[in-house]
Amino acid sequence: MVLSEIVPALLAASPLLLVVVLMVFFHWPATRAGAVALLTALGLAVAVFGYGRQVYPNLGALGATGGAGMEAVFTTVTILWIIGPAICIYNLQRVTGGIDVLCEAMGKLSSDRRLTALLVAWFFALFMEGAAGFGTPIALAAPFLVSAGFKPLEAVTLALVGHAVGVSFGAVGTPVIPQVQATGLLPLDISRATGIYHSLLGWVMLAVLAYLIRRSGPDISGTSMWKWALLAAVAFLVPFFLISRYIGPELPTLGGAFIGGLIFVGAMVFFGRSDKAGGEKAVAVPGGLSVFRAAGPYLTVIVLVLLTRL
Repeated sequence: MVLSEIVPALLAASPLLLVVVLMVFFHWPATRAGAVALLTALGLAVAVFGYGRQVYPNLGALGATGGAGMEAVFTTVTILWIIGPAICIYNLQRVTGGIDVLCEAMGKLSSDRRLTALLVAWFFALFMEGAAGFGTPIALAAPFLVSAGFKPLEAVTLALVGHAVGVSFGAVGTPVIPQVQATGLLPLDISRATGIYHSLLGWVMLAVLAYLIRRSGPDISGTSMWKWALLAAVAFLVPFFLISRYIGPELPTLGGAFIGGLIFVGAMVFFGRSDKAGGEKAVAVPGGLSVFRAAGPYLTVIVLVLLTRL
C-alpha cells in the first residue's frame, strides 16, 4: 500500500484512536472523549475528505456539522429508548425485592455458586442482550453475580464474556437493520450467514466463561464444571442456530437464551441440587413476592417481543 493510501486511512482512524487514548491513558469519561473525537472527526471530514462540499454543497461545513449532530441525536435517542426501560426494570426489581427473590430461588436450584454463575452470566446475560442490548446485560446480570458471592470485578467480567456470543442479534436484531439498508440483502439471508458462524464458534466464549467461573471457587456439586458448560453450550446454540436460520434476526439470541435457560434450569433441578430440602414449594420475601411475580417483568418482555416480532 502506497503512502497516499496509508495517510488517509490513519487520519480516518484517528478519532477512534483518540477516544482510546483519552479514556485509557488520561482517564477521561466517555462523554468528554466522545465529544472531542466528534469534533476531530468533523474537522477531518470537512478539511481533508471534503465531506461538507460533497454532501451539503450549499451549506458546506455548517451543513456537515448539523447533519452529524442530528445523526448523533437520533442514534442516542434510539439507544436510550432501549436502555431506559431495561434500567427501569432493574430499579423496579431492586425496590420490590425481585432480585433478592430470584437470587434466592437460583440458590435453591444448586448450592454450587458456579452453576448459578453459569445460569446468570450465560443465559440471563444473553437473554437481556437479545431483549435490550447496548450494555444492559452487564448492568442487570452483574448485580445477580455479586449477590451470589462474586467480587464486583469478577461479576462484570463474567457478564461481559457471557453475553458476547449474542451481540449480532442483540436488542431484538437491531444490528441487522443497518446491514440490510447497506447491502440490500434480505434480513433472513443475513441472519443465516451470521447465525452459522456464531453457532460454530460460540462454544469458545463459553469455554472462557467456564474457565473463569471454575477458577473462582471449588467444585462442591460433585459434577464436573465442563459437563455443565457443554450442556449450556448445546442448550443455547442449537435453538439459536435454528431460529437464525428459519425465523429471522430478531429472536435468535432472545429465544436461544430463553429456551436454553429452561433446559438448563430443568437439568439443575434434576441433577444439580446438592441440598434438596423437602417441603419447599415457593420462594418469597416479606410481603409475599413469589418467584413468578419476581420474574414477571422479564416474562412480560418475552411475551411482548414474541407478539410484535412473530
